[in-house]
Amino acid sequence: MADNADANKESKDIIVTYETLYELSRLEKNREELQKLDQTFLADVAEYLKDKMELLENQRHKDSLFAFEEKESITRQIVNAKKLVKEIFERRERKIINMALNKVKSNIIIDTSNLLPEEKSFYENIIQMLQLNRFEVLDKVIRGEKPIVFEKIEPITEKTPETVEPFGEEPELAVSNVMVKFNDRVDRFVGFNLEEYGPYSEGEVTSLPIDIASLLKEQGKVEFLKTD
Repeated sequence: MADNADANKESKDIIVTYETLYELSRLEKNREELQKLDQTFLADVAEYLKDKMELLENQRHKDSLFAFEEKESITRQIVNAKKLVKEIFERRERKIINMALNKVKSNIIIDTSNLLPEEKSFYENIIQMLQLNRFEVLDKVIRGEKPIVFEKIEPITEKTPETVEPFGEEPELAVSNVMVKFNDRVDRFVGFNLEEYGPYSEGEVTSLPIDIASLLKEQGKVEFLKTD
């Protein structure tokens, strides 16, 4: 029983946080070999981001200064975490492609123990394509035969907005806008959607997301304008 407990503990030694993602990205960058990850790593990352986006959604309709700052903080965490996930994925992707190339070229034993389940399928598919390409092109040319021209693989169609997975560069923050007039000068600032606003001068009229406008109104910086 103790051995099983230790094995379970060892298999779940990575808890997904921004700090762990940063460290994993650093290790993948600085080390040539593929780093060992928990087999459920990608699913765990998806769950981590899902939780963060749900937390952001819960804060979305709150207009207090604390809620605004909290939304901005959570949004930054989401955006930065997604960038790290992409870096980890692409660095591992390059390593896996090189592993497949070495396997096909040299037929050597490749250690695949650090591949995630999704990566192992990717690795095996690459090997099959490389082997087929060598057999139908390189080997035929060497034998003085005409090589095969493979049919073009159909590209993956671009997803519509309704089907886009929540792994883009920024979380979707669909908010309505309101017209406001500034009662005072406001320096440039960054909103919770990471867009820059301002600077604004006294008397200036513009359209702002309702969350930002409400916060500025609480501070006495703007007044709402009626629109037809």
